[in-house]
Amino acid sequence: MANKKLLVGGLVAVILILTVILLAGNRKTDPAQIGSAVSDSVGQNNYGKAEKERADLPACGNKMDFFTVSPIKSEDYGDLIPLGSLNPTGHVFPTDHIYLFSKKTPGRNGETTEDFAKPFYSPGDMWITEVSTSEDLATQKTDYGIVYQPCAEFEGKFGHVGRLSAKLKAAIEKITDKKCNDYTTGGSKYRACWYGQLKIFIKAGEEMGTVFNGRSAALDIWATDFRSEKLKFANPARWREETFYNVCPVNYFTASIKNEMLGRFSGYGRNEKRTIEPVCGTIEADIKGTARGHWFSRDHTQNSLEDKNLALVNDNKNPLQQAFSMGNSGESKGYKSGVNYFMPKNSGNVNRDFAEVKPDGSVYCYETTSSPNVKTYGIGQKSVLYLSMPDEEAVRVEKSNRSVCGQGPWIMTNYVEFVR
Repeated sequence: MANKKLLVGGLVAVILILTVILLAGNRKTDPAQIGSAVSDSVGQNNYGKAEKERADLPACGNKMDFFTVSPIKSEDYGDLIPLGSLNPTGHVFPTDHIYLFSKKTPGRNGETTEDFAKPFYSPGDMWITEVSTSEDLATQKTDYGIVYQPCAEFEGKFGHVGRLSAKLKAAIEKITDKKCNDYTTGGSKYRACWYGQLKIFIKAGEEMGTVFNGRSAALDIWATDFRSEKLKFANPARWREETFYNVCPVNYFTASIKNEMLGRFSGYGRNEKRTIEPVCGTIEADIKGTARGHWFSRDHTQNSLEDKNLALVNDNKNPLQQAFSMGNSGESKGYKSGVNYFMPKNSGNVNRDFAEVKPDGSVYCYETTSSPNVKTYGIGQKSVLYLSMPDEEAVRVEKSNRSVCGQGPWIMTNYVEFVR
């Protein structure tokens, strides 16, 4: 009898084990688990889903100055662009990374060549935990993304790396289980591939490849610090966990390098620097109950790209001016994708500060320009836009045929609606 019970128990255990294996084999992979688009066109962090703490790396403690070496030699790069840049349709929302630009001017369509190439160094002792590729399927030009961690609670990424070092290239060539994904954003088609589950130690100053000779004349740098204070968004459910801990990577360099980099954050000209704090910019833009911040198309999901969305935000280069950053949702109604700038006012219904537009039954009118510098760079392409809030969770925008706002009141009949 005892032997019979053992036999039955053993059979049950085997069946349970086989069931678990079958279920695991049939489980679909969540897109968040394999990373989002590797193009620098995603408003949320666009590397694989970060963990609050990677158990096999040392704890960060209270350390802030992880980085002791400039990733590009001082003489090899020019200006930096702060967090929060706008470039729809790929970057409708304020970008969650900074840019270090080449001193050379790229071609009309952003073309670069091997003549642009500069060495790219590890800024500190750290581990490479993922490498990705991003190929423009039209030009067949490919560059790389490198996910890095100096410690358990801090993760970041370098984007648009033109060429990998022999050490990193050899490491990914050993990986056969890569994951790839084709996608379209900003009007172009891309193929992204990920080489994950890496743990490659890189010392400070070690060369990791080249920059400015990939698909961009800039090096993009992301940083996520899970020890930092959480950012605030009007609808937190819209955002991935790591986005709440987005930080400026410059703040994690030693003082001399940090100060030099902060001095290179530019406005709209080589001699025009951003001085308004935080000089490195921010992606924190939402003010709940007002029009300011991030707005989504109704069919947006957490894993969607940004192309259909809308941002009503302060400009990242000159925060005194504000901008409509429109994706492609308004094209059928005559509102083409792009950025429209204006100087906000604190009274009246013309050019009213987004933070003061509320669901009060009013229609607000904006006299805008496509010029990124309203005061000094000419008028650009002028547009009159209407804005209203039917309730706290929605905004409506419309492009008018007027050349100026006039006295009002204004009526919206051909609007596009977005939600929190």
